[in-house]
Amino acid sequence: MIRKFSKNRVVLILMILILVLTVVSCGQKQEKPKEEETKDKIPQELKSMSEDSEKIIEEVEKLQDEVDKPLKYEAEGKNKEESKKQEGSKENEGEKEGETKKQEKDQKMSEEEKNKEKILMKEEKIYKMWESIASKIESIHGGFNDYHAKALEAGATEEDINKFKKALDELTLAVDKKDDKLSLEKLNQMNFYMARFFDFYKGNIDAEILRIKYYTRKVHLDGMMNKWNEAEKNIEEITPIYERLDQKIKLEEKDKPLMDKLKFAIDDLENSIKYKSEKLLKIKRDIIIKNLDSIKDATK
Repeated sequence: MIRKFSKNRVVLILMILILVLTVVSCGQKQEKPKEEETKDKIPQELKSMSEDSEKIIEEVEKLQDEVDKPLKYEAEGKNKEESKKQEGSKENEGEKEGETKKQEKDQKMSEEEKNKEKILMKEEKIYKMWESIASKIESIHGGFNDYHAKALEAGATEEDINKFKKALDELTLAVDKKDDKLSLEKLNQMNFYMARFFDFYKGNIDAEILRIKYYTRKVHLDGMMNKWNEAEKNIEEITPIYERLDQKIKLEEKDKPLMDKLKFAIDDLENSIKYKSEKLLKIKRDIIIKNLDSIKDATK
């Protein structure tokens, strides 16, 4: 009896253990995956291409600032020359005229040499900036070569591929010509076609972020070229993209005001077009891009 009872007890314990393990296992399967786990992983090659593109835009705009920056020596040279003239007027009439002319000639030659040196330094700096830009574009070419097969596997069509490749080639030619405005235009166009690749990775907002950046920058570029009618058309393209982004995005409660800030910034850009000021558009553009970067960081 004792032996039989022990056997039955062991069997009962084993059955209970099996039942408990089955319930736990089923419970784990029914748990909903976290939001982060539902996102498709974006290939590193595509991420790097997008990051390089943003860096290139920054570098081209820094280059534009460098080109437009007045050389300090010009003002300094004029001030020194004016000071010299004033000093000359106060000199005793008995000072030799030949000595005064010699001093003026030496001063003029010295300023010309400084001018040439400053110009050469500025040209060398701008040249190196173009070289850095060209190097980053070469990286994008290599990155796309690595990503090409993955793009097709993810769902990209030959048309998607060809549009991006054409924009990248045209960007390369614009940089080779050292045309800053055309380079910015082609960079922006390339980013628009790049956004299509991000569409294939579900749960991510990168595609909509890129598209809003594209139209925001396009409005500013239109202003740079006095195409104000085009700017008004392009600003209208942003609203439906913003609405898609608003539907897709999942933000914590503390970060939800970021979408309102973005909407206010988009409205400000639209309202500023009427002033026909490229500088004002640039300020409004930068605010939108800053807001978009904050939103993207909040979703990481």
